[in-house]
Amino acid sequence: MAINTSRFNFRKPDKHDETSELECSIRKRTGFSIRQLQVMVTNDGIIQSGNASSYHAKQLVQETVLEKTSFPIISNDIRVTVISVTKSHL
Repeated sequence: MAINTSRFNFRKPDKHDETSELECSIRKRTGFSIRQLQVMVTNDGIIQSGNASSYHAKQLVQETVLEKTSFPIISNDIRVTVISVTKSHL
């Protein structure tokens, strides 16, 4: 599902790219368990999307964003995909 970003007022990147720094912090904190991570910084707040391997990883993304920025999270499109492993797959 694509995020409709046409209604958001995007900021121009500063010398120090906040988005890539935030994505790097998220990846480190979650142990790289978020696939297809995208973080967009707008004047209205943060849009985050990707695929998490657990609800805990999704929560860590939110906590990292709240700790590292003063912007609110305006869209959290991180999906949790839990892969179950059965004995036949071991």
